[in-house]
Amino acid sequence: MRETKVALTIFFCHHQAERITPILKELNGSGCIDLKKIALPCSGKLEVFYVTKALEKGADGVAIFGCLEGRCHYIVGSQRAMGRVRYTQRILSAIGIEEDRVHRFILEDNIQQEGIEAFSRWVRNIQSKGSLSCKSLNPRTLESF
Repeated sequence: MRETKVALTIFFCHHQAERITPILKELNGSGCIDLKKIALPCSGKLEVFYVTKALEKGADGVAIFGCLEGRCHYIVGSQRAMGRVRYTQRILSAIGIEEDRVHRFILEDNIQQEGIEAFSRWVRNIQSKGSLSCKSLNPRTLESF
């Protein structure tokens, strides 16, 4: 069975760069993923607008990699990111798009394989849903939020 090619946008805390690199390399080797990586000083700097804009510009899914709560270098950044991801998911649900197209991943210090497996499952889920570009994502609908 041939895997469906998906476009993914990955936002990540720059403190997580070393942890996410092996995850992205392993999955990107399949050739079925078009990755766009965007480093942030902290996942808490992620704005809802950035996520919805990524989807509007053709991403089939958006992943956010951040620090564990209580271990954020900027104290509350992880909590802010969690709230913004949840809010984005509510927006997507309200306009008829699967909310799990946006997902937040937390990588702990010594659990690399679990992170790879969780991200792989999410990517397979996005592949099974197909391209978001064939669905209507009207920017005017997003403006009402």
